Amino acid sequence: MGKAGGGDLPYSQPRRTRLTVVSRKIALDSLKQEIREHIELETEENIERGMPPDAARIAALRKFGNRTLVLEDARSVWFPVWLDQLLQDARYGVRTLLHNAGFTSVVILTLALGIGGNTAIFSVIDGALLHPVPFPDAGRLVALYQKTPRDQRNAVSYPNLLDWQRQSKAFEGIAGVRNSGFTLTGYGAPRQLMGLMVSSNFFSVLRTEPLIGRVFTEKEDQRGGTPVALLGEAFWKQQFNADRNILGKTLQLNSRAVTVIGVVPASVRLDRARGTLFNDIFTPIGQNDSDLFYHRGAGDNTQGLGRLKRGVTLAAARVEMNTITRNLAAQYPVDNADVGANLVSYQEEITGNLKPVMFALAAAVGIVLLIACANVANLFLARSASRSQEFATRLALGAGRGRLLRQLLTESLLLSLAGGCLGLTIASWFTKAALAVLPTALPVISEVRVNAHVLWFALAISLLTGILFGFAPALKAGAANIQTMLREGGRNISGSRREWRYVLVIAQVALTAMLLINAGLMMRSLSNLWKVNPGFDVANVLVFHTSLSAGRSSSPAKIRESLHELNERLKSIPGVESASVEVGGLPLEGNSTIAFSREGEAMNSKSMRMANFYAVSPEHFSALGIRLLRGRAFTDRDTSKTPPVIVIDDDTARRMFPGGEAIGKHLHNTLTDSLAEIVGIAGRVEQAGPDADRTAKDRAQFYFPIAQVPDAILPLVSNGLNAVVRSHVATSTLTGSIRATLAKFDSERAVFGVEEMSDIVGASLASRHFYLLILGAFAVTALILSLVGIFGVVSYLVNQRTNEIGVRMTLGAQPGDILFATIREGTAAGLLGIALGAAGAAALTRLLGTLLFGVSPVDAPTFAAAAILLFMLTALACYLPAQRAVRIDPAKALRCG
Repeated sequence: MGKAGGGDLPYSQPRRTRLTVVSRKIALDSLKQEIREHIELETEENIERGMPPDAARIAALRKFGNRTLVLEDARSVWFPVWLDQLLQDARYGVRTLLHNAGFTSVVILTLALGIGGNTAIFSVIDGALLHPVPFPDAGRLVALYQKTPRDQRNAVSYPNLLDWQRQSKAFEGIAGVRNSGFTLTGYGAPRQLMGLMVSSNFFSVLRTEPLIGRVFTEKEDQRGGTPVALLGEAFWKQQFNADRNILGKTLQLNSRAVTVIGVVPASVRLDRARGTLFNDIFTPIGQNDSDLFYHRGAGDNTQGLGRLKRGVTLAAARVEMNTITRNLAAQYPVDNADVGANLVSYQEEITGNLKPVMFALAAAVGIVLLIACANVANLFLARSASRSQEFATRLALGAGRGRLLRQLLTESLLLSLAGGCLGLTIASWFTKAALAVLPTALPVISEVRVNAHVLWFALAISLLTGILFGFAPALKAGAANIQTMLREGGRNISGSRREWRYVLVIAQVALTAMLLINAGLMMRSLSNLWKVNPGFDVANVLVFHTSLSAGRSSSPAKIRESLHELNERLKSIPGVESASVEVGGLPLEGNSTIAFSREGEAMNSKSMRMANFYAVSPEHFSALGIRLLRGRAFTDRDTSKTPPVIVIDDDTARRMFPGGEAIGKHLHNTLTDSLAEIVGIAGRVEQAGPDADRTAKDRAQFYFPIAQVPDAILPLVSNGLNAVVRSHVATSTLTGSIRATLAKFDSERAVFGVEEMSDIVGASLASRHFYLLILGAFAVTALILSLVGIFGVVSYLVNQRTNEIGVRMTLGAQPGDILFATIREGTAAGLLGIALGAAGAAALTRLLGTLLFGVSPVDAPTFAAAAILLFMLTALACYLPAQRAVRIDPAKALRCG
């Protein structure tokens, strides 16, 4: 061996431990430069010998080609030893895993299920909870509502909103937002569009720009402004094939000519209509042509959306808005008495009560991953036992135990990374499938997809999983005795390894029991919800929405005439039993509220209560199948020229008139602004669903004749009509008849939102269906993984104890004894796991508290059913390999020893 300074190549014997990273790179660069200089010198000499330049160059490269071997020696100068060893471990691990293709495939598939499920749920959590608002600097966005002592989240009256905009100093801007329907004509049949009426500063508040064109100006955002509109991206592409020449063209919206000035990105979506989004069209909110909209006491579905100035906290903005609303209450005592402002972080507004649900699903899918890890760890323990002679030989030849430990961890990491790659594919499919099954379970503006955050999460969880399932087997292999492993040759199994396997089985069963119990509770909750009487008959009922054109709504008298004619036309459709045209609330589809008080009580905010109101046609109760308990329904004689009448629900009757008869009494209300006589008592309708919040349940329910709606409110009525039709005719046939009838009645207006009431009821439970589907899928996956794990462990133990079983049978043990002992050993672990799982489930169910209905989080029948099912399946998983044990030939078993 030459010294470091001797020979033609002084770097051929590097002393790695003494060289720094800088000196190594310098040495390598110097070596490369020396080779280049030799090649250039040889090329010049070849040219002087008369060789052509190209041939001279090729000859020089050939002569010094062997010198490139110097680069291989130089590699040791800069290539770290640990990295070289790691690559060796990786190459050896890949060869080993490919040699055991069956084992490798099972492990990768098992891990892919666990990692894929976790990644899919994380993509939902990331889109719905961590980054729910797809607008820049979303943390400064604030939702603004009016609040009263009766309700904390009321619509904002437009005059109040304008005062908030002018007087607030805490916000960069406050915009008004109001969803609305628009009828597009001039492109074939009338088409209903769902859109938003917004303030001119709406897009600056969101920090978003149009794809093409411009946004509204302040002059356009006021009454009498130039009629303009922005198209939503999806509608622009669908209706106009993404034509960029759409700017400046005129559209007929609600019988009014408006000019298109821009296209809004599809990401601008703040609200969801049934089956679609409110982002087809955008118009200036200040051009609303309803006089009631500009009344300070009317909110008319308007919400405020503001952006805080930098450095201003939400608490400081609340203090300022409280001052502003107190001043407005003093300035306008009639309309603004006790009216305050409620400011809510927009991110919290979007996520709502989704956090406990998402965390519960994350816990469930995390449990599946732990079960998968336990399964794979068991497989690794079995495999490491079969490789004991290999490990012993490597240790005997001088391999360090740390190197052996690292080799096994490298193999587990390779498997987890492969499982992670396959899991990403599963996650992508699962996420798309979940969104297709139930898009309404998530916030409307959230973007759930596999993005950079999800990819980093998948990588992290893959590495963590590899360490988690590979650590125990690697540790056992590294701590094993060489002589024992060489002597046993992998034929027998030590008591400690058996205990390790049973610990993993117990963990698997416990985690599976937790998922099964929670899925069972969700199933019982859903069953209880379906049994609740909604207060109306959903069978054979169809609902739809429409509006009246300008010609049909030119005056209050014309509107009343049109409403009556429309109702009569619907009743005349063949097969229709009853029909009702109405406004206000519709069960499970939204509500409209008014304030009321008893006769003789003062009309102020302290004494008045809130009620859901329904302005309906005479056949409303028969059309929806609502029971009329006492009194009468409305008739055609209840008109605008007769005294106001009202029907209330039975719960309100009992609360308002305890111990007395409500029929004939009078209630003052803000809809008719007069006393209305109670002429009927109807059954209570589950307006917001059987599990709605108590606020909605405590509201009274008032029914008014639609013919008695005041003239001032009729323009709003004409823009949003509901219709309920009861018929035994097939839905497709009835829908066609309704469209044909409405086309003859008003050719400028569209029919939209046609649905069966049974579908609406089902949609109200859709989120619970979704959570049950997810929990059920995870529970079944966990059950399969656990049973496979139990079967594999018992089978492996039977194989390892073949010699022992042969000896016992030779000494007189009966097959039944062997069978019972084998099953007992596995089921004992299963029982302990079930007990631990039940205890864990009692804690986990607290996360599902908001989703449970009519069932206790520690419901004994559910816990017992899950425990019995899991025990029976555990016993079955133990019985199958135990059957093989009793069929062992003692003579062959002894020869195996």
